[in-house]
Amino acid sequence: MVNEAGRIKQKRVRDLSQAVMLRPIEVFELYGIPPSTLCVLCRHEDESRRLPSRLIPGRMGRKGLRLIRRTDLEAYLEKFPGWN
Repeated sequence: MVNEAGRIKQKRVRDLSQAVMLRPIEVFELYGIPPSTLCVLCRHEDESRRLPSRLIPGRMGRKGLRLIRRTDLEAYLEKFPGWN
């Protein structure tokens, strides 16, 4: 993207230390849990072992976006230290 002065705009870096909702790639950066494993944990058959998350469905063939609340993730990691 170019602004009026002809300069290229830099995309703002997201501060993960202040983020309330995390994307799967951000969970990987902070906690080391791969996005594929995170997806399995969010869709686990057992309700008591399922990681609470929010799925925003995509449109026109797109995958969508899964968001995980940081407090829920930290509580889950304390409850299930092995997370598998």
